[in-house]
Amino acid sequence: EYLEKGEDPSTRELAEGRIALLEKKMAVLAPKPPPPVRKRYRVGPQAGIAMTSSTCSGCASKSGLRVGGCATAPVHPKYDVQAELWYASKGWLLSGYTISLTYLEMPILGRAEFPLGPKSSVHVLAGPSMSLRIGAARLESPGLKGTLSGYRSVDYGLHGGAGVLLKLDWGTILIDARLDVGLRNVNAADESQTRGYMVTIGYAAF
Repeated sequence: EYLEKGEDPSTRELAEGRIALLEKKMAVLAPKPPPPVRKRYRVGPQAGIAMTSSTCSGCASKSGLRVGGCATAPVHPKYDVQAELWYASKGWLLSGYTISLTYLEMPILGRAEFPLGPKSSVHVLAGPSMSLRIGAARLESPGLKGTLSGYRSVDYGLHGGAGVLLKLDWGTILIDARLDVGLRNVNAADESQTRGYMVTIGYAAF
């Protein structure tokens, strides 16, 4: 068309170059859509072992079992919310007897995940927890069990820790190491809170 009008071909090339440059600038300045949230919805069982104690003077740690489950939902490409429900055995050792407390524990945790590769990642997690006491006993010797009074029915605290995630052909494995810090005096008669260290393993089918 330019040639039919007798125009210089270089004029056409210059105009096309300006148009291409303008399109590039508009593409750079145009707002970019937010990155899609990676789907990490997970539901599955968890189990672990914990060493728990108390801040009271002379208390020593005792081991306890944890069994439960968790559900994880993404809120950001790297961040999740994880809700858990545990049957948690806590307590401590004193001279001559053991204090055994059992709870239904419900942590709500924020979780940040950092990929290591296509099938593995590391994560950190932290958040509050609330516990409903379902049992309390004083164990003085094997087979001898006494009741306890004065222990509060509700406790609350903080969970924090880190772990790894492994994606396998038959599901996802999660391994965590955590600290459990009680913030409320478990007994109305003295000032002592629970403390615990735990290692847990979980499974999700997707």
